[in-house]
Amino acid sequence: MMFFQIALLVGYLYAHLSRKFLSPRICMIVHCVAALTAGVLLNFDALHSTPRSDTDLSLAVCIQLTISLGAAFIVISATSPLLQSWFSISHPQQNPYRLYALSNAGSVLGLIAYPILVERFDLKWQSFAWMCLFFLLVGMLAISGLQILTAAKKSISQTQSVLESESKTEKAPFLDLILWIVLSATASLLLISIATFLSQEVAAHPFLWVLPLAIYLMTIIVCFERPGWYRRRLFQPLLTISAFSSVILFHLGTNAGLTLQAFGFLALLFVGSVVCHGELYRLRPNSTNLTSFYLAMALGGAIGGIFGVLIAPRIFNGFFELHVAVLLCTVTTTFIAFARQDDEDPSARLVNGYFFVSILASAPIVCSLLYFLHSDYQPNLLFRERNAYGMVSVSEDDQYRKMFNGQTNHGGQFLSEEKSNLASAYYSLGSGVDIAFQYARSQRLLADKKLNVGVIGLGSGAMLTYSKPGDQFTFYEINPVCETAARKYFTFLNEFEPEIIVGDGRIELQNELSHESNASPSGSREFDLIFLDAFSSDSIPIHLLTQEAIELYLKHLGDDGILIFHITNRFIDLRPVIRNVCRSHELTMAMLEHHDQEFDIHTRWIIASKNPELSKSDIILKNRVEIPDDLPNVQWTDQCAPLTPVVIWSNEIRSTH
Repeated sequence: MMFFQIALLVGYLYAHLSRKFLSPRICMIVHCVAALTAGVLLNFDALHSTPRSDTDLSLAVCIQLTISLGAAFIVISATSPLLQSWFSISHPQQNPYRLYALSNAGSVLGLIAYPILVERFDLKWQSFAWMCLFFLLVGMLAISGLQILTAAKKSISQTQSVLESESKTEKAPFLDLILWIVLSATASLLLISIATFLSQEVAAHPFLWVLPLAIYLMTIIVCFERPGWYRRRLFQPLLTISAFSSVILFHLGTNAGLTLQAFGFLALLFVGSVVCHGELYRLRPNSTNLTSFYLAMALGGAIGGIFGVLIAPRIFNGFFELHVAVLLCTVTTTFIAFARQDDEDPSARLVNGYFFVSILASAPIVCSLLYFLHSDYQPNLLFRERNAYGMVSVSEDDQYRKMFNGQTNHGGQFLSEEKSNLASAYYSLGSGVDIAFQYARSQRLLADKKLNVGVIGLGSGAMLTYSKPGDQFTFYEINPVCETAARKYFTFLNEFEPEIIVGDGRIELQNELSHESNASPSGSREFDLIFLDAFSSDSIPIHLLTQEAIELYLKHLGDDGILIFHITNRFIDLRPVIRNVCRSHELTMAMLEHHDQEFDIHTRWIIASKNPELSKSDIILKNRVEIPDDLPNVQWTDQCAPLTPVVIWSNEIRSTH
């Protein structure tokens, strides 16, 4: 999102300079040529390249997007202000700002259509369709530009007078310019902070980030298409109420429930965005400063995106940019309402009243921020750190220490010496992990062979409670913060000394196949067990569960090796995905479920192997649970991995997770 905001700024700058220094006729020709060139430069294959593990994730993503479709997106982003500029010349009596609302309406339609319709097709088809639509856009640009040429031929003097009036137009007031930037930055930061908080901290539900973006775009549509709907006397008090409510929900955390949290923060985003965009429309200039207006908006959006994505994770160890966004929104919009009151505004008599109310609403936001930043107020919190992969924290309560990724438990340890190496929570006795180790050891009992175990996903390292002398454990962990927290606050890694490889598990395993430094000349690890347990909060690393990924894991398994999938999830039913991928590779599989009474945690695992004896084992037969036959037929590949068919919509299904 940050990349597209920066690219939008570049596109608006290009539009502004084109409007300022080129005639409409030359501008149209240049833009059509630029669009054709951008289409030729499209390179979707660059999106599939693997970033280096030592490269900053945000930077790597931005580089890939720039190479693949940066030029095309800059052209698309410049199209809206340029079309409005041309429209203001060919239709001088009409309001060009309506086109901005229609442009965002198209964005909402595309946003909604992708998960419902487009995602079901493979990436090659999607890329081809997008490219065809892009060149269709180029043709439509040429047709639109012809209206400018026609208008110039019919009335050269009229067009020339328009250009001369534009050149003589006074620049927008400096205060207006600053307010355009600040309001846009506030709305952008509010969007990114709430989208990040909901998708990483509240619930990593697929498409949950779509709702904030859709709401943000819809507020632009409302404010620029129906500006009369924005009333200060209504939305300023609503902003105060929603800001205060958001602080309460932030402190309640998961105790408030997913529905209440999602509704509360999305309501805050809606009200805050309406206020910001409503004030932006009130401060809009005439059409001669149109591109300057959009350039300032884009600059503010980029500033908000850069702060939310690059700066906030480095200066805050929690999602506190949300506090900054709410505080900035409250103070800025109240200042505008106070500074821009006039007798014709029916809300002018109310300004002083809700000015003080808004200031009072800012007080709990500041107090909340101070509470989370001051360690004395959170004695149970031992560690908290953020990076591009999310937030990792460690807390301690009742002689038990837990690691969290977002709000999802990633393993824990009893503090008492006699219980410190007992398996607990997701890995407790009777869980899928326990059954998998029992089965593996029973298969190797006569050979007296030690186990070679690979685990994608480290957590606290609690799986090492199943290690015995001679066993070799190798962990693949993409987030280096997890290893830092696990070594400092848990004893598993220091006591058992496993091999830890920091990086994406699939990428690292693929790289190992090309080297002969491992146990096998082919580069295969010859694992006896491979555990797939790499959830970040409840988000699904889809690329670890595709047909191609399973094929890679099988190359790293020894004879009769076992794959174990941790599929416990509140929002995604992974049973049909794993069932179909196992069938396609002719693997024998069994699903295992377990409920840990002590921690009240329900877990679900699928164990699979090429050895058909798996289904005949007494250990497996005793604990297996049948997979229903009426599950959807879903195949995940690197080219097509639709999420919609496996989303858990009903509370009844979710309760089993």
